[in-house]
Amino acid sequence: MAGRSHVVDPDGVTWTVRRRWLPWRRAMALRELWHTESKEGETPETPAEAEESKEPANPVGKVLFWVLGIIIWAVIGIGKLLFIVLAVVLTVTVSVLDMLVQLIVLPIAIAARSIGISRWPVQVDREKLHHRTESAAGFDAAGELVDRLAAQIRAGEFTAQAS
Repeated sequence: MAGRSHVVDPDGVTWTVRRRWLPWRRAMALRELWHTESKEGETPETPAEAEESKEPANPVGKVLFWVLGIIIWAVIGIGKLLFIVLAVVLTVTVSVLDMLVQLIVLPIAIAARSIGISRWPVQVDREKLHHRTESAAGFDAAGELVDRLAAQIRAGEFTAQAS
């Protein structure tokens, strides 16, 4: 009986079959962000050719444009800084709230599964992306389901239908 199985199917694709401890699956996990690949053939755009300079010929106009440019640069820089700080604060706040919810829900979920009220989810991931979730009546049954699904994947008999 395995807790987590890393399996390679006959086509050479890596699968992971494991029990899931939390009652939900995150919509987007850091692992999925890390392993997401860019689109093939995607090339960065080439910069447009520079246009002719339209600066005024007089020095007062040049100074005025320089001052205006520096003011705009400073405002944009401060705006970027505020945006980054806001994004960091929001990310940390959401992460802390998520952790608190997990700490509250996990003991309740484990207790419900231990006394038979809830079922154990078994998650099947294909190349580090969620593929399917099945469930079993108990902890031992979930381990047997992990072993059975791993054997089906190794033999190439695993069906792609969601359940």
